[in-house]
Amino acid sequence: MRRRALVAVVLAMIAAGTASVPLAGAEGAPATGHTQFELDWVAAHYGLSTADALRRLDIEDAAGRLSSRIEGRWTDSYGGMWLNVEGSETTVTVAFTTDVDARVAELRREFEFPDVLRGAQVERPIAELLESMRRLVDERTALQRGVEPPGIDPAISATGGNLASAVIPSLGRLVVVAATASNELEQALRARYSETVELRQSEISPPMACTRDDCRYTMRGGLHFGPDGCTSAFPVVDSINRRMVLSAAHCGNLNFSANNPDIGGARVNGTSVYGYVENENYIGPVDVERILRTNNTWTESNGIFVDGQPFRQIAGFKLHAEMVQGMTVAYSGRTSGTHAGPIVTNSFSPPFVPYGFWFVATNACGVQGGDSGAPFFREYFAMGILHGSGYGVGCTSYGSIDFALESHGVTLVTQ
Repeated sequence: MRRRALVAVVLAMIAAGTASVPLAGAEGAPATGHTQFELDWVAAHYGLSTADALRRLDIEDAAGRLSSRIEGRWTDSYGGMWLNVEGSETTVTVAFTTDVDARVAELRREFEFPDVLRGAQVERPIAELLESMRRLVDERTALQRGVEPPGIDPAISATGGNLASAVIPSLGRLVVVAATASNELEQALRARYSETVELRQSEISPPMACTRDDCRYTMRGGLHFGPDGCTSAFPVVDSINRRMVLSAAHCGNLNFSANNPDIGGARVNGTSVYGYVENENYIGPVDVERILRTNNTWTESNGIFVDGQPFRQIAGFKLHAEMVQGMTVAYSGRTSGTHAGPIVTNSFSPPFVPYGFWFVATNACGVQGGDSGAPFFREYFAMGILHGSGYGVGCTSYGSIDFALESHGVTLVTQ
């Protein structure tokens, strides 16, 4: 099943009042060039000259566009895409189970950097691995809700469903992360879901929130949002021009009960109430709440905090399909500050989101309590909303911004 079909199924499960709106992705935003923050990070991290770092950022953008175009063309054999550095050159690898040379030759004719495109043969198409992960996500969500799937191995049941998972294209594997790894658990996971399962061990605990800052009265990404201490992501507007800001739904009480304990909860910056939680979605590809502005002392800006630099002005957003393994992204957390790193995978399932799927795991490291809800960005483009840890797959994870906007029927503020 294709990405949009899967997302449509999950978004249909979200509470009423979240009508979809057409999405205008990065292609509708102005070309703004590369920024010094990402350029410096890429040059330092990969040991590249300024010219080679600029070229890498150009190749990353082109790879994202190619990835979006490939989706759905060869579902029976496409194995995914990732970026590498070979010496001073950035390369893009496209994997298939069969006809590798012919398909790479075809793609070179439409790719802006044909000389860096490489082919690789894999045993299984990525669609098969994603379907295996879908079964795992459904069953671990059931376990977390106290429902034991028929025939499930006791070793899996004993985890309580607290498992993170991801499909990593360059590995060609379904990676599963548990608080305690064992041969018994790994064999049970392989038998039930996929022979490719690679079990890892990492701390598995729910995302938490903490302290606050004060930055009245312009709402933007990277601010403390109390009283529970998360971070504001991106200001948005709905179809009747009501002003809001997005953050992570797990900040505050989640609405798993009929009483909806967090709907109507105040969101404060410093000592000033900005507004109240109008709705939140914590399922499938999203961990996002929308906070309706009720205090008209506040205004909204498309700027987000970037440490040591002017506010980053967001001009548009990238689609989930453009988020390729190896692409450089960054986040701006109210506790830990601004950190950059590469995408590990765009098919990550964090362990505590019911039916969680299509999250993005990254190695933008340094996340601390209070960073939940922070804006993930790439240059002048919104990428997503920080969920929390990468649970052993990466350092951090975020929900893609296009799914967040669609789930709440809102449009990104870009001026």
